Amino acid sequence: MTDRNTSKTRTWMIFGAAAAFVLLAGVIAVLLSGSEESTDAAASDGASAVTISETRQVEVSGVVLPQLPESGADSALGLPMPGLSGQSFDGTPVEIKNDGRPKIIMFLTHW
Repeated sequence: MTDRNTSKTRTWMIFGAAAAFVLLAGVIAVLLSGSEESTDAAASDGASAVTISETRQVEVSGVVLPQLPESGADSALGLPMPGLSGQSFDGTPVEIKNDGRPKIIMFLTHW
């Protein structure tokens, strides 16, 4: 074989390996994503089904912080935070309370 043919063969082998990797990664992603049908089937077999939810109710306890005024002068500076309790995506209880330690609560959105 010439160097030119060897180079073309190697290029096609690399391309084929990359395509196979992408295909395999896609199949794995689909299998791991699951569906509601699989959780419903588990529930009908007597196993507990986990319901995944993007949003859940949050309860506020304690004194609610005042709303930020138009001027931007934050009158809530130095006030204790209210307690928050709710559930994570899979229903696991989550509680954020004033235990004397500093906290940062970050809200992220997809837009």
